[in-house]
Amino acid sequence: IALPRLSFSLLDTNSKKTRFVQQATGELGLANVEVLKTRVEQLQRPGHYAAITSRAFANLADMVSKTAALLATDGSWLAMKGADPADELAALPAGLSVEVVPLEVPGEQGQRHLVIIRPD
Repeated sequence: IALPRLSFSLLDTNSKKTRFVQQATGELGLANVEVLKTRVEQLQRPGHYAAITSRAFANLADMVSKTAALLATDGSWLAMKGADPADELAALPAGLSVEVVPLEVPGEQGQRHLVIIRPD
């Protein structure tokens, strides 16, 4: 809605979730959103995505390894994490730059962090 000139691919393997998102995007008239019911490992779009985001998908190392071929040359991974993700950051492969941004979520007492990862 906020960025109609950008295209978004929303991916999930759960039919119930993808049907809901498909219905919502249709009712909102969001022509810039495609909903895909598939596993990320099956997606064949090398270098297609400027940003790959994740919430509760996998640990950071798995997220990077499973989606690396999909990321554009100057792209970024963005992941929402709870408590300080130091252990996951330590498991990332070399050749990546990482920024961790603490977030304050209104009404939420727990810690939240945005992790931004870019290839060097």
